[in-house]
Amino acid sequence: MKAACQDKGIVGVQELLEKEREEIAGLRTLRKLNLPADAPVVGLAFSGGGIRSATINLGILQGLAKYDLLKRIDYLSTVSGGGYIGGWLARWIYERGIDDVQKRLGQPFKNHGDTELRDEKSDKKLTEVEPAPVAFLRDYSNYLTPRKGLLGADGPYSGWRFLFRCW
Repeated sequence: MKAACQDKGIVGVQELLEKEREEIAGLRTLRKLNLPADAPVVGLAFSGGGIRSATINLGILQGLAKYDLLKRIDYLSTVSGGGYIGGWLARWIYERGIDDVQKRLGQPFKNHGDTELRDEKSDKKLTEVEPAPVAFLRDYSNYLTPRKGLLGADGPYSGWRFLFRCW
């Protein structure tokens, strides 16, 4: 009887690593990265922590995009709140492509309520509001009171919840 590990479908560690290197090289080509074959592999890990984690990770992504480093990431690992932002990022890249996401996340933008905001480097007036996916993330990340406002359906409920917790 033949042992399972001698089956042709099972590969050794070296062959597996070589296939992984080939896959990474192909993905880097799609991202238009001109890197040597032996360039280090870059991974990004987003930890848990609920919406606070997603919020800080959005800032990290914006910083990476600002310096054109977002497309350099080969692996993304997430857990809990990090999965929230990781799934959001993956979906946006799937829909628009890494170049567009990196450009839109990396440029400074004004919030809807800002009357005038200037770019720190060029001192130009910013006219574009934040990208729609970022606005969506901000609008729908309030899990404690999803319907905003004191008179919204969640306002009185969260007030009662606060009072009973303090008592």
